[in-house]
Amino acid sequence: MLGNRQKATGNRQQVKKIVYLITMRKAINKKPKAKGEQPNNLGLSATLREQPSTT
Repeated sequence: MLGNRQKATGNRQQVKKIVYLITMRKAINKKPKAKGEQPNNLGLSATLREQPSTT
């Protein structure tokens, strides 16, 4: 019983890691719009850039 529960949490962590890697890859593929822009948080930058900015 306990072993199954541990396996489930392990899988969840693996999924989180995969999702994180995909976001990182997206962030690297997306080039910054402004030359001086420094994407310090790549994952966050990727999610923000996917939505067209109206500002």
